[in-house]
Amino acid sequence: MNGQTDILNIIKNWRSIRKYKPDPVPENKIMAVLEAAQRAPSASNAQPWHFILIRDPETRKKLRKWALSQNMVAQAPVVVICCGDLDAFGQSRLRESLLHLVSAGAIEWSDEVIDNAILKNPVLAPFIEGPQQVFLAVVEQLSYAISFLCIEAINQGLGACIIGGVAKGKVPAMVELSRQIRETLELPENMIPLLAVTIGYPDESPGPRPRKPLEKIVSWEKYGGKR
Repeated sequence: MNGQTDILNIIKNWRSIRKYKPDPVPENKIMAVLEAAQRAPSASNAQPWHFILIRDPETRKKLRKWALSQNMVAQAPVVVICCGDLDAFGQSRLRESLLHLVSAGAIEWSDEVIDNAILKNPVLAPFIEGPQQVFLAVVEQLSYAISFLCIEAINQGLGACIIGGVAKGKVPAMVELSRQIRETLELPENMIPLLAVTIGYPDESPGPRPRKPLEKIVSWEKYGGKR
């Protein structure tokens, strides 16, 4: 078997599944999906994510409201609420993450380098530029973990669908709904629900969605450069 080909085939066969069988998802498959997310790359090893597994039917019904009444949220046996941890890019937590990398032998930085160079560089330490940069960094990092999660779900013979829009808590119509989600999930202030992923055995076989040809989305050496 060619591992590279197998992974590409999984990606090519990705379909957003919106209809699920009622069959429960075995624990070992759920754990494999979560472990894939856990292994996603993360700047400074910050790992600014937290995943909340929802299997309770009543909770899934509540979440369906947030998802613009999309039935799949109540129908899928598993819903993963993907949260961003804003504290992960705070000064103390970021320092702790870097020291873990040092302890693991992944980097060879002294405490002085970490404190006086890394943690004073706004590119490497988003907290310097304030909450907006921290939020952008968290969203960026979480996207990697969600991609890994979804690919492994397909590898496990499951279907999945990514649902966005949770982060729109400042849109007037969403403010109260956002508050209810936070209350239902008992989220601390530093945890922001950003996306959800429905997971289960597919009860549909949708066809491929059109994609732009590579020549429309890829340039070589410079924008517009040809191969």
